[in-house]
Amino acid sequence: MYFMAKEKIMTIENYCKVLKGEFDAHSEVMQKTNHDQHDEEPNYWDYLLGKVKTNPELWTGKAALDFGCGCGRNLKNMADFAKFDRVDGVDICSENAKFAGKYIAETHPNVKSRTWENNGFDVQPCDDNVYDFIMSHQV
Repeated sequence: MYFMAKEKIMTIENYCKVLKGEFDAHSEVMQKTNHDQHDEEPNYWDYLLGKVKTNPELWTGKAALDFGCGCGRNLKNMADFAKFDRVDGVDICSENAKFAGKYIAETHPNVKSRTWENNGFDVQPCDDNVYDFIMSHQV
């Protein structure tokens, strides 16, 4: 897969390196605000996690993954709105992934969770067939 950037063709690997640099540079600001403005929009969570919110029991004992978890806002909300046994997150920025892990541990100490840094286009080193629900938003 290739992307256009300033009239040069860029591979997905190089594009992910550029994104990683941007997210690494702004991780401290992201951790302070954690996209709080989304919590002020009443329909935002219905739009994003409506299927999860309307039938939380369906997810009892299941595992969820947020691909591009940032600072963990959606990890917390998946744990708030459903009965997931596990909510994991992967992000291209190691500082955000670490912050997300601490954030979910503080807000939901009884929910199992793991966060890690990835290369931006896969979830390695995760095994196949682990997750029952995967979300990716604004990635």
